Amino acid sequence: MNAQSINSQQVIATVQTIPLDELEQLVSNVLAVRAERIAPHITGEESKILRTIQKTLPKKNLVRMKELQALRDKDQLSPKGFAELAGLIEKLEIFHSDRMKAVSDLAELRGVTLQTAIKQIGLKLPDYE
Repeated sequence: MNAQSINSQQVIATVQTIPLDELEQLVSNVLAVRAERIAPHITGEESKILRTIQKTLPKKNLVRMKELQALRDKDQLSPKGFAELAGLIEKLEIFHSDRMKAVSDLAELRGVTLQTAIKQIGLKLPDYE
């Protein structure tokens, strides 16, 4: 099947069969392609920064974190659960820090403020809810 004969319904039907981890990577790649089409004049460095910004924490991690937080809020979380929650929160904080560093790098590269860069790329904060 070539690109000319693929329609969006066929793409969606295929995407529905992809495992979640692969789907998240695909979405990240699609967003990078979109960014390049919107601003095809961007440099290789800017493109790399945008790919970092577009990455998301795996959905399974966010879902598990919310489950553990709900148990914690009900005072039903075991010590092992607390340790798992702390690990997930630390992973999220590191991930978010890396993304915000990339937004800062983008702002510097473009010669704009951090807030302007956030608006330019349409980043919603917090981005993990």
